[in-house]
Amino acid sequence: MPCKEQALLLTVYRAKVSAYSASVNDLTLTRGRITFPEYSRLLAASEKARRASETARLALTEHASTRLLIGSPWTHTSTKPEI
Repeated sequence: MPCKEQALLLTVYRAKVSAYSASVNDLTLTRGRITFPEYSRLLAASEKARRASETARLALTEHASTRLLIGSPWTHTSTKPEI
């Protein structure tokens, strides 16, 4: 079960991915129908949304990997079995 922080990071990630998807959709649907300056503005917005979603993904991945290492039976950080 994910912790509260991981649940929050997942919610943020999903929102950022949704925003990126919408920006790419806007960019794709308007291609060839708008002026170049407007296209450039949409392209920049799409790139900004992509970077935001990637940052959110990295934060979620880093948090999840950190949680896996703490107390994991497959790492040296867990207690050693008695022989």
